[in-house]
Amino acid sequence: MLGKIVTNVFFIRSQVDNNVSYPDGVDLKDLKEVQISSVNKAPSQSMKIGLSAAKIAVSLFHKLLLPQSIQLFCGDSIDNKKAILNELKIIQYPVNCFSISDLTYTSILHSKNIILTIKLKLTNTFFIDHKRNNIDVKQLLLNLEKKRFIKCGKFIKSSFRLVESWIKMLPDPADDEQIQDFQNKLNASYQLDLEKYLDYYKHGVDDKSLLTETGNGILSTQRSWIEQIEKKIHNPSIRNKSPGKMFSLIITFEI
Repeated sequence: MLGKIVTNVFFIRSQVDNNVSYPDGVDLKDLKEVQISSVNKAPSQSMKIGLSAAKIAVSLFHKLLLPQSIQLFCGDSIDNKKAILNELKIIQYPVNCFSISDLTYTSILHSKNIILTIKLKLTNTFFIDHKRNNIDVKQLLLNLEKKRFIKCGKFIKSSFRLVESWIKMLPDPADDEQIQDFQNKLNASYQLDLEKYLDYYKHGVDDKSLLTETGNGILSTQRSWIEQIEKKIHNPSIRNKSPGKMFSLIITFEI
C-alpha cells in the first residue's frame, strides 16, 4: 500500500462541495479521487506523484530549504548573536569604569583601595583584535547605553585631559519598577540574572586614582546600593515577576 501511487484530481471551486468531509477511519490513500477545495481553477497540467518522490521532496525541504529560510528570515541573525556575546563581555569586564582603549589594548590595571596593589592581567579574550575581527566596539557601547546598563561621560582623567569613558550602572534600590525593568532586560538580552550582575560589579575594580570627582561619586553611591538591591531581588514581589531564568554565559579572565 505504501508504494501505491495516489492520483490527485483538481476540481474547479464551483464544482466542489465545500462541505465535503470524509468519515473517520478512511485512509485518503485508498481513495481514487480526493477533492481539494482550496484551488480556484484546475491547473493546466498535472502529474502523478509517487511516495518516493514525496519523500525526496520532504527531505529536500527539511535539509536545504528550511535551513535557508530560517537563515534568511530569522531576526536573530548570527551577527546579532555575536553582538550580544560581545556586549556580555563588556558587562563581565572586571572594571566598573573604563575607556574604549581599556577594552581594545592590553594593559595592567591597578587598584589602590586595599593595602596591596592588585594587578589584573587581562588575557586576549577581549577586543585586542577588534579591527581584524570587524568588531565595532563603539557600537557595542552604544547598544549597552540604550539598554541603560552603562553611562557615558568624562569619568576618567589623565595627565592632560578628561577621557570619554563609561560607568556600569545599577538600578535605584528605592524604585522597584526600575529594578524589575533592569532585571528583565538582563534576562531577555543575555539570560543573566541581576544577582550575577551585582556579583560582577562587587568584584570589579573602580581604580579611584584615575577617576574624576563625578565618576568617583557615582561609583561610591552605587556601591552603597548593592546590599539594598540584593534585599529587594530576594523579595517575592519582585522575584515572582521576573521571567524564568534560562542559562548564563560566562567569560573567564586570567587573574
